[in-house]
Amino acid sequence: MLNLVLDDRHPAIQYSPVQWGEAGSQYEYNLTNTWTSSLGATAKIRFSGTGIAVYGTIGPKYSGQDPLSLYTLDNNSPTTYHGKAEANSQYRKLFFQSPVLRSGIHELTVTNGAEGVVFFLDYFLVNSDTIASLSSFHHQSKTADLASHTVTQDTLSTGVTGNVHGTIKGIRRTALVGGLTGLFMLALVILGCLLNPPRCRRLVEKNHTGCGTGSGNGQEVDCALSQATPLSLTSKPKHPRRVAFRLTPTYLPVNPPVYVSPISRVGIPDIRDSTASLHQIFEHRLNGIQADISLAYVRNNRNRDG
Repeated sequence: MLNLVLDDRHPAIQYSPVQWGEAGSQYEYNLTNTWTSSLGATAKIRFSGTGIAVYGTIGPKYSGQDPLSLYTLDNNSPTTYHGKAEANSQYRKLFFQSPVLRSGIHELTVTNGAEGVVFFLDYFLVNSDTIASLSSFHHQSKTADLASHTVTQDTLSTGVTGNVHGTIKGIRRTALVGGLTGLFMLALVILGCLLNPPRCRRLVEKNHTGCGTGSGNGQEVDCALSQATPLSLTSKPKHPRRVAFRLTPTYLPVNPPVYVSPISRVGIPDIRDSTASLHQIFEHRLNGIQADISLAYVRNNRNRDG
């Protein structure tokens, strides 16, 4: 049969209420222990198998008293263990080893037998492949979690089990740190997008253009321009691109300035005067010619008479 290691925190172990505390060190199995200094404090476990062993820690010697514990198997006479305290703590000490039992359901009760002396419980080693938990009130057995480490007695005695567990806990810590780091980086990216949405949008569009490295003949530029949006090129809102048509300029007729001759202001029509009619101009010219003829006739007569 296989040896199943049950840590002191296993749910199959039923501790008497109030009287127990929790602690641990790097030298103990699963880095934990459960302790009590109350006289009569109990820890019960119901199991299916052919044997069971109890391991614990003996603390350093403080007041000169050694730990004392009792082990009652299937309501038989209890077995007493007298620990010997030393200057330094002793880890993974064998407190109790049962004889070979018939295969079936058995119950072990661990009792602290000294008042004021700390008793440390580390783990149980069960020769079985099934563990049943014991209810203190209803005494109903049920199948417990079998997620315990399966090891041999030789492996446990050399301390390899503790190393395996330490490796597993290290992997769990690494996974936890990696997950927290990923969440932190994701939070930074989201915060950056919230603080600078245009830049975030440009980065997203750049990563989704699908333009790879070309041959240097300008295809990369054409691809980038074809994928670019108005928002990535200008600061204007995104809208359909407008097409501007060049229109032929239309010139409106401009009336020439009105010219008023200074001669016409005194009653003499001038051809340069745009306000004078042709009739006035010709009439003025005709009168001038007649006046010249009359003047020439008068002068001619004077010359003749003289």
